[in-house]
Amino acid sequence: MSETASNARGALYIISCAASSATLVPNLVRQAQTASWEVCVITTPQGTKFIDSPLLERLMGYVIYQDKNTVSQKMCHVAKRIQRMGFLS
Repeated sequence: MSETASNARGALYIISCAASSATLVPNLVRQAQTASWEVCVITTPQGTKFIDSPLLERLMGYVIYQDKNTVSQKMCHVAKRIQRMGFLS
């Protein structure tokens, strides 16, 4: 990971699914880290076929959430965090 949590602007959760645009995720991770974001990638079980998991995990320093139950739990966590920030009512 290029930035520590204390130096990060905030957390950016990238949610990737089974689509050809998932190949662009590593570039998005790099750009976000350059802009001081702490990045976490979440993917659907089918989405794992479209991304380079080892590369993304090296870039982020985190494992990619890909288990169906873990994805659902993480999505709920993200939604709650966004709500606390005042973006959802």
